[in-house]
Amino acid sequence: MATWTPGVKEILLAHGCRFERPGKGDHEIWFSPLTQGRFPVDSKILSRHTANAVVKLVWKRATEAGRAPSGITGHKTAFRNTPNPNPNI
Repeated sequence: MATWTPGVKEILLAHGCRFERPGKGDHEIWFSPLTQGRFPVDSKILSRHTANAVVKLVWKRATEAGRAPSGITGHKTAFRNTPNPNPNI
């Protein structure tokens, strides 16, 4: 079954985040230089809403830390116009 995870990882990598280590279960721990913090990413994100929530979480923390880059737009709806990789859901 297809997931939203590759798209989330692509956005995170494009904005300087990096994979840090495996987490519990099927999660990975990622590091954001914008927030200087770590956060989990599920390896099987099946919902567009969850995918947007991960991107929004990193953006929100970066904004609170005063480190949000000015070039990022559409962070709240990163996957709005993306075809659903899970057409049966």
